[in-house]
Amino acid sequence: MKNIKTWEGKEGGRSIESAIATLFFQMNRYAKNYSKAVMHHSKFSTQEEFIYLINLNVYSKMTKMELINKNLHDKATGIKIINRLIKYNWVKQKTSTSDLRTKMLTMTHTGKQILKNQMPKIRQATNIVTGNLDEVEKQTLFYLLNKLHEFHHSIYCKNYNSNILLVEASKQLINIKTQK
Repeated sequence: MKNIKTWEGKEGGRSIESAIATLFFQMNRYAKNYSKAVMHHSKFSTQEEFIYLINLNVYSKMTKMELINKNLHDKATGIKIINRLIKYNWVKQKTSTSDLRTKMLTMTHTGKQILKNQMPKIRQATNIVTGNLDEVEKQTLFYLLNKLHEFHHSIYCKNYNSNILLVEASKQLINIKTQK
């Protein structure tokens, strides 16, 4: 792995953590631009719509909350997206046989067709997002991002209020670092 000795702003006191956080924000914006291109001339109005459909396609059926949690949305936002997908007849919901309070979601034939029609553009966008990385670099990046995901997801699942989130996340980080 390459040893990075300098980054933009280092001379002015910028930490590598700050530079990494900025790169994450910028990568998110690039990916969103490619998602907008995927939606151009399609029936999708948001990136979340096709991401929800992709998850349903992969997992075949999920509860509303499973799908919302898979996409790291709050309940209200997730319900709005799911309701749009149901309204478009891309997703159908059925009451669970094991728990009558739970709604199971599956893709309709129309939803599968809409997603299938856009998959070439979606794949093209995901290939562009990984840019000029070779296969080894992609594997390394995946490993590192997954490691970060596992750390952050464990905190996210605890659903801390904003007023204590930074304190609790910092405690977890300190615990991990002291165990090494």
